[in-house]
Amino acid sequence: MRIVKILIKKELSNALNSWTLYVGLMVFFCICGFYCWMSDAGVFAHDLASMTPCFNVIKWIFIFILPAFAMRSIAEEKRYGTLEFLLTKPIRTNQLIAGKFLTLVAFVIIILILTLPYYFTMIYLGDTDSGQALCGYMGLLLAGTAYGSISLFSSSVSRNSISAFLLGFILILIFQFFFGMISEITNNYILSEIFLYLSIDEHLDPLLRGIVDSRDLIYFLSLSAIFLFLTRMSIVKMRY
Repeated sequence: MRIVKILIKKELSNALNSWTLYVGLMVFFCICGFYCWMSDAGVFAHDLASMTPCFNVIKWIFIFILPAFAMRSIAEEKRYGTLEFLLTKPIRTNQLIAGKFLTLVAFVIIILILTLPYYFTMIYLGDTDSGQALCGYMGLLLAGTAYGSISLFSSSVSRNSISAFLLGFILILIFQFFFGMISEITNNYILSEIFLYLSIDEHLDPLLRGIVDSRDLIYFLSLSAIFLFLTRMSIVKMRY
């Protein structure tokens, strides 16, 4: 656990010392604020104090920002030879992955915490469904965790950060939209149900609306576990 904490501290320190992180966060909150308060889909347009508009735009932005944050996690280490150096140290592969993955989870949590002023503003403006808001935050945390694991895997199999970002972005889009589209156009009922289950939207949207189903929780945890396992396989292949 001590080694994992050191790795998390190192990753967060590197991220916080990068100006691109702050530019990305500034863009994130500009888009989120505009969509939530000023757009036709925002709170004032519908005269409803709900976190749904905010959650919807965060879901979209996560698709871009998490692959961008994770793209250097392993790809840059490989590029500059620091990954080989780390692998020669008494650091287990699981510890290395845990450190980098938990850094991504911490990043997601930080972003969600920084959006709490939106929630408190909603409470001030009207009767906000706190249960729905709590479920929405849980859904975004689970989705962010899944996006992070996918992005980490993409970084582990890429030679540079750009290809890692593109691969992570494409894989997330496949799970977010492509599987749902296939489910709608296929004529085979079994295949349609399989692709529908694989779609992230199918499991995230109910949580954003305040509906908790154990199948959705299992889906996100399983998806994260699968891509973390694939990441481990990729690093083990490099190690040996």
